[in-house]
Amino acid sequence: VLGTAAHFVLLKVHPTFTSSVTFQCFPQVDKATDGNREIVSQVDFDRFMGTEIMVMQSYGVLDNALKNPELQKTPWAQQFVVQGAFQPLRALPQLEELIKPRLVPQTNLIRMSVSERAPSTARTIVNAVANAYIQERREDTSLRSAERRGFRFFGACRLSPLSDTRLSDHGNNRP
Repeated sequence: VLGTAAHFVLLKVHPTFTSSVTFQCFPQVDKATDGNREIVSQVDFDRFMGTEIMVMQSYGVLDNALKNPELQKTPWAQQFVVQGAFQPLRALPQLEELIKPRLVPQTNLIRMSVSERAPSTARTIVNAVANAYIQERREDTSLRSAERRGFRFFGACRLSPLSDTRLSDHGNNRP
């Protein structure tokens, strides 16, 4: 009983730090319209934004993030080391729970955040996932360029110029 009580007290008083990165989503530039952005319905763009959040949390993106050597050195990742070897399949479900991509209301922004006990751990994890997501989008964009004649792609995400690699750490006392 005392251990359980202490656990809940520590959850309230021990700070957590949140690092985040913001992605700006925008309609694809149609080269045939002299650089103007093509008109996309709000329903299609909302669907696109939801899809991007799902891509951020996809197996491929998270698996690639877990291959990041800096992430594997974090205290968070050490719980998944067995006999000196990092176990990404064990870490994957936990990473999926740890990252929090959210639409910023009334904008075309998606903010992905990670909260952890150590600010450097939160920053390293969010960087690894963001970089894996960016790589996924680059590969997907290259593939879409090759296949573009078959269908229309109506959007893209990129790092917002306001947040590129500058991640903010906010100490929060979280219950």
